[in-house]
Amino acid sequence: MIPSSNLTRADQTAVSEAPGAVGPLSTETLFWRARFLRESADLHHLPFLFWLVEVTRPQLVVEFGVGTGVSHFATCQSLDKLMPQARCEGVGVWEDGDVPTDLAEYNAQHYAEFSSLRSGDPKADIGRYDDKSIDILHVNQPADSTLLSCLRYDWRHKMSSQGVVVLHGLTSNFGSDEAREFIRDLERSFPTIRLENGDGLIAVLYGSRRSPQLQKVAESSSGRHGFSRLHSALTRLGFLHHYEWRFVDQSEKIAQLRNQHQSLEASEREEREKRQVLNQQLQDLTSAYDERNQVLTVLQSKAFDHQSELFDAKQSLLDLQARHEATLREQEGQERKIEQLQEALSITQEETDQYKREFEAQESRLMDRIGDLERQLSNPQASTDSESQVSRMLSNLEQQLSAQRSSAENQRRELEATIEENKIRVTELLEEKRETASRVASLSSSVSTLETKNRQVISENEDLKEKLTSANEKVKLLENKLETREADFNALLNALEAQEIDATLQAGELKTTIAERDEQIAQLCDQVELLEATKDEILSSTSWRMTAPARSVINRIRGRAE
Repeated sequence: MIPSSNLTRADQTAVSEAPGAVGPLSTETLFWRARFLRESADLHHLPFLFWLVEVTRPQLVVEFGVGTGVSHFATCQSLDKLMPQARCEGVGVWEDGDVPTDLAEYNAQHYAEFSSLRSGDPKADIGRYDDKSIDILHVNQPADSTLLSCLRYDWRHKMSSQGVVVLHGLTSNFGSDEAREFIRDLERSFPTIRLENGDGLIAVLYGSRRSPQLQKVAESSSGRHGFSRLHSALTRLGFLHHYEWRFVDQSEKIAQLRNQHQSLEASEREEREKRQVLNQQLQDLTSAYDERNQVLTVLQSKAFDHQSELFDAKQSLLDLQARHEATLREQEGQERKIEQLQEALSITQEETDQYKREFEAQESRLMDRIGDLERQLSNPQASTDSESQVSRMLSNLEQQLSAQRSSAENQRRELEATIEENKIRVTELLEEKRETASRVASLSSSVSTLETKNRQVISENEDLKEKLTSANEKVKLLENKLETREADFNALLNALEAQEIDATLQAGELKTTIAERDEQIAQLCDQVELLEATKDEILSSTSWRMTAPARSVINRIRGRAE
């Protein structure tokens, strides 16, 4: 928080009554506003540096330990207004060995005509300057034994007759025992002006031709009441630069925070849009995945139906093959029966022919016997016994012939009946053979049809398997892609949630910081207005009470000069 203190009427009077506040111009330099502001302890001593340049009017200013450049550019600002023909040289030690780009660019843009910056150290730069040429030597870097030795024995010869050595950082740069002893030696040997605000500063009046204003302030700095009041006023004015830097810095930080907040909001919008796009892509992938699943289900159902049809066809084919084999076996059996019947018919025919031949042979023998008997009967010399015997023999022969004829006729009829039955049976067997052949042809056609259908089913099944394989691969690809997208989406969601949490926390911190900075800005604005009003009041005051002490000091100085 910025303190609410400001320059009181007593501080204004102290500035006017101080030995250095001779004339309006001297007082005005204390209220100059520094153009170049950075975070630095030098900010507390800028009013004193402005006033020091005004009262000494230096021709050459050298600063060791430029650092952030605050005191160097404050000196350049003073010279630009008061002594544009003077020179100001800044020497520093930086990490990369070169002058920082921002300092070099600022120097080139504003003070290139009389200001220069370079890297170096005090011991190496002794030969760069003539003796008694430096009016103000500002040392603003850590004081080691080498630097203290250079200041004690070498650089003092480079100081002009009105030269002033400013040592900045009594508690930091010159905080060692050796450095404090060096400063005590200086205070015993030369007039000094010591300021305790900030890191502390001491101005050593090396030259013999000292500015009366500096001499008076140095004489009064040993504890007089006026100097303490002037010191308090310089402290407050130094704080003004510090507060102004804080105001600028906080304003820049607020702007950065607002830009960050806007960037976070833009990023959040972009991430929200990305999330919407990813959601849409996820929905599209899910829809495609569902469609693929439906297609896969249909293909699987068709594959199952085709497998069932293939199984049924295989079963039917096996049944037909079994029936075909049975029919073939039955046909073979019928063919064997036909062959057997044909063989039996051939045998019967042969037996019939043999019976016919035997019957004809017997009939021929009987006829021969009958002829013999008839010849005997026709012989007149034959006896009655022979006739009766012949008659009996003829009768017997006729009976035998009749019996044989009857038996032969019966056998013939039986053979004919058997032959007819065999013919009928052969005809039936041939008809059955034709029917079997037709059934075999039909079965062969059915088998061929089933084999064709089986091949078609197998081909369709192979196509379905390929489609199923392709569909499974696509489904796997979709699943992998979906899993990848889900993983990316989950990671993005987690990142977005983390960013949203961080953004919420940062937004809360930003709001709190902005509120605090707004309050600080308001207080700084009030402080600046009060200080501006104080400055205007001091500069425009013609009061006898306000100017009387300054006139008395001027009169005393003039009296001594005469």
